[in-house]
Amino acid sequence: MDQIIQSNKIKNILIYIVIAAVALAMGYYFGSIVGKNKIAQESCQTMLKEVFSGVDFANNLSGNILEISSDQKSLIIDVPRVLSVNLPKEYRQKKVLLSDNAKIFLIEKKELAVFDKEMKEFLEKQKSIKNISGLFPPVPSTEKEIKVGDLKIGDSVNVSFSFGPGASANPLDAQFTAVRINIYR
Repeated sequence: MDQIIQSNKIKNILIYIVIAAVALAMGYYFGSIVGKNKIAQESCQTMLKEVFSGVDFANNLSGNILEISSDQKSLIIDVPRVLSVNLPKEYRQKKVLLSDNAKIFLIEKKELAVFDKEMKEFLEKQKSIKNISGLFPPVPSTEKEIKVGDLKIGDSVNVSFSFGPGASANPLDAQFTAVRINIYR
């Protein structure tokens, strides 16, 4: 009886593997024709809009700077994914408007020796203090405010924005107004 149950388990596992392989192959095949078929493209766009329509969207986007406007009032950034979903090419470029009160910060990694020293000091302080509720560990990076003129094409960027009156919270939108921009180098 145990041998029959064991052989059925093996058969079921093999069937599941075959089904998964067929489904993967079909997905790959049909996914490759999406770019060639207008109806498939439209259904893909509809699906993306449905996926993101009810999402409680965080107010930030990450990507790389593609273009800085000559008047330095906007950026074009490439956003490859939102909420772990890879975006199609037509949704990847976002225009980021720079409001007058937008802050831009350069985030750079600290040297390892400096961070190690800060961490050792933190651990020593932590041992000597009974109430550590107000004690925070050091961060491995530095942050300094910079100007739009300091930005470079290709910089890694994280843009925080506000929704404000009449603004949309849909990550498929093509334009956002920045409140804070973090540049990573």
